[in-house]
Amino acid sequence: MKVLLFTRPGIGGAATVVESLVRFLPREGVDLTVLCSPLEDPAYPDRLASYGVPVRVVRVEREPAPLSDVAVYATLAGMLREGRFDVLHLHTTKPGLIGRMVSPRVSPSTKVVYTPHGFYFQYAPSPAKRSFYLEMERALGAETDLLVACSHVEGELAVSAGVVPREKVVVVPNGVDLEACRSAEDPAETRRRFGFAEGDVVVSMAARMAAPKDPVCVVRAAARLAPRQPRLRVLLVGDGPLRADAETEAARLGVGGVVRFHGAVRPLAPIYAMSAATVLSTSSEGLPMVVLESLACGVPVVASDIPGCCEVVEDGVTGFVFPSGSDDALAAAIDRLLSDEGLRAAIGEAGRKRVEERHDARAGARRVAEAYCRLAEGAIDK
Repeated sequence: MKVLLFTRPGIGGAATVVESLVRFLPREGVDLTVLCSPLEDPAYPDRLASYGVPVRVVRVEREPAPLSDVAVYATLAGMLREGRFDVLHLHTTKPGLIGRMVSPRVSPSTKVVYTPHGFYFQYAPSPAKRSFYLEMERALGAETDLLVACSHVEGELAVSAGVVPREKVVVVPNGVDLEACRSAEDPAETRRRFGFAEGDVVVSMAARMAAPKDPVCVVRAAARLAPRQPRLRVLLVGDGPLRADAETEAARLGVGGVVRFHGAVRPLAPIYAMSAATVLSTSSEGLPMVVLESLACGVPVVASDIPGCCEVVEDGVTGFVFPSGSDDALAAAIDRLLSDEGLRAAIGEAGRKRVEERHDARAGARRVAEAYCRLAEGAIDK
């Protein structure tokens, strides 16, 4: 089974999911080749290649870029003509659009699989863009042999929005590398490395600081909470266009000593393991990896009350949810966790067990490989 996997982002949840597939799919008998972009993380292609698979690099811009997109089209077309692949698996919006335009024209026998990792028409910055991307997804649905959704929410949205019919959807929930989460470095060492004092209570959020994430909400929640939790320290990990807004808000509210900012970090498991709780403030998600990874480390999560988060964060059981954008509610949920060590431990343990039972990356890769085989054998019809 020869598979070409094409992806764009080198950071964030989609990049983590793809890395897990690159690591585990060859163990399921998949002859894998990768096409990816170096723009967000120049080290990402080398990291994927370290798993022993062929990796080719092409510059893929996030937004429409005619000259660049034509070059991407040509590169992908050449690989499809030369490689005689059984399956083309497209990850995220831009590869999903370009790939479904290219493959039917240059390699019609290649089956096309698409994983959106969150549909851009849900959170694009303007109504015009949201409408454009929705219509593009609908138009290219006919060229999609199978949509592998990363959550039940994403699968249902693909059907209800008219992207593909239900029979073309398979849900393979995002999974985490459980061993990596278990082997995170000593939390005390991580705290020293990031400059936290003994007795500091760390709450972290790791994310690309761009829509649909809302780091400003976290800063405002920290300002509300700081008088009640004097040892609170909030660590925001990641870069992006909203980081400057969050830094400005922290200065305006006078919580520069409470909220700290740090660029992108790998691996993230040590960050979660040193935290009393983690936060995800966002307005749209497929199935967020940061939530799964935090829970796998036994650390409770406070997440926005949106479908993608609620699929794994059960309020009061594996974490707490709050109305998206409500810094007051976010502060109250964090306060509840920080004020009750027993509750925090119980919720963290419940979350860890749930992820181990339902979100193992190796098992997820096996299900994806099985879907490839069924598709190639004609068990899933176009």
